[in-house]
Amino acid sequence: MSSGTLHVHVVEAKFLIQGDYKMDPFMRVTLDKDKQQTKTLLNGGKNPKWREILKFKLTPSQLSRIDSMTLQFEAYDAQSDTAELFLGSALFSLSKLKNKPVQSANLEIHDKMNRMIGALQVEFDYRADIESPLKMVSNRLSEKSKINGTLVIRPKSAQLFVDVDTTGEQDPYLILIHGNEAFQTTTCEDGGKNPKWDDVITFQFREGEDVQIKCFDSDPNKDEIIGEGVLSLKSYKDAKVFQTNVSLKTPLGKPAGTLVLEIEFIDDIFESPVKIYPLLQVVSGEHLSKKIKYHNPDKFNKVLRIRSQNESLIIPKTNQVMIAPNAYGEIRFKILAPENQLENRCRVDIIVEDTNIIEESLLFKIKAI
Repeated sequence: MSSGTLHVHVVEAKFLIQGDYKMDPFMRVTLDKDKQQTKTLLNGGKNPKWREILKFKLTPSQLSRIDSMTLQFEAYDAQSDTAELFLGSALFSLSKLKNKPVQSANLEIHDKMNRMIGALQVEFDYRADIESPLKMVSNRLSEKSKINGTLVIRPKSAQLFVDVDTTGEQDPYLILIHGNEAFQTTTCEDGGKNPKWDDVITFQFREGEDVQIKCFDSDPNKDEIIGEGVLSLKSYKDAKVFQTNVSLKTPLGKPAGTLVLEIEFIDDIFESPVKIYPLLQVVSGEHLSKKIKYHNPDKFNKVLRIRSQNESLIIPKTNQVMIAPNAYGEIRFKILAPENQLENRCRVDIIVEDTNIIEESLLFKIKAI
């Protein structure tokens, strides 16, 4: 694992405390000398839901001793602005991320007497800072590696020649690396030699850099590599959407199988997270209604501004939505069929009103039928 950032998603906790005990809980997370904490949930009670992401930068020095490193989670009840009551703690060993950089865990929370007082649900996502060897060749190649848009990869299926699981119940997943970004698909439970996926993975597209792909078998003890391959993008830079096969080889260089991928290039560059929706078919002259849910994890009202790139295709029901603290709100759209062509694309930005920062972008592809 190279240097990078560990995203720690503190989801929720369940405290085994008797009676109607009111708490304002928060979690403090420590890695070496780096201490961070979640927001305090007023009246969060015995089942607080933070759904908050903390980011820890990991240096090469830290990763060299990853087997001995732990994340410490401490639960507190904020009794006032200056006083806090320690409830309990939990530990997570970073060695578990070596072969599975994206995973979830349920950790036991123990008090000072080592009695279990609850459980904590956490999700981990380690994203390596990967320096492509292509960048080191020359300055000319570095110029070619600038961001030129968005690369969308939809892993479809695989035909694997090997089964590394001795039980015969192989659970494959993929890790895809492009530029300085790395993402992991969901695990295809009992996929065996013919797994299928339904993930949509987006990268900032860097022309001149290939996509490295690794296929692993998920195992409770130690994930084992099935095969790896390279998706070369040089031949497809003028194509917008296409399907291709990628050959996998074992670490010993023997054929390991074939992946089927759908690739799409989008001209837009997204600085914020982007969600890409499947093709929507709309009858000419009619419309579809669509709604999405948004969660506000903060302890204050959040106002979101909805901005459609093209209101002849997508019309927000309202241009602003206010979501109460730790609550969900709905954003509704009317989606129209394109008039002058059979298929078109429309971008919708979700903007935080107070900061004027795009929180997320939605990308819709609409086809008239």
